[in-house]
Amino acid sequence: MSLRIIVLALLGLFIGGCVTGNTRSNISEKGVGEVFVAPEVNAAVEVVIASDGIVSVSQASTGENGIEFSLSKMGSGGMMLSAQSSLDVVIKYDIEMIDNNGKRYYTSSCPLMPKAGAFESWGHNIPKLRISNFRILKESEALVCQ
Repeated sequence: MSLRIIVLALLGLFIGGCVTGNTRSNISEKGVGEVFVAPEVNAAVEVVIASDGIVSVSQASTGENGIEFSLSKMGSGGMMLSAQSSLDVVIKYDIEMIDNNGKRYYTSSCPLMPKAGAFESWGHNIPKLRISNFRILKESEALVCQ
């Protein structure tokens, strides 16, 4: 993959984030672990990586050896998820929004670049998010928000 494509992808992720959502069930079963994130409460996971991929994802007090998530209310009434990675690899995960009745709605997510942050945003209130199926994106896989 050329450096120009990577730079453009990173620029798009940092400027715009991913602003999509739908109700289709598109959860991958290739990954490991899950974490639940509620508004205004930080959640962190420790990610253990071996040569063949992610071995485990477990809740942690900080994202020092993994990823830290924060779900915040925006002034317009929408929500923003921020993720900050301390890992040396590109991580992809699945996100489901959970409403007050416990119903889950799949929403797209963008890859989380090494030692960087990413933002996802939605124009409505979200009581809770389930972030699951953490996996390493290989160089041959597209850096796509899906």
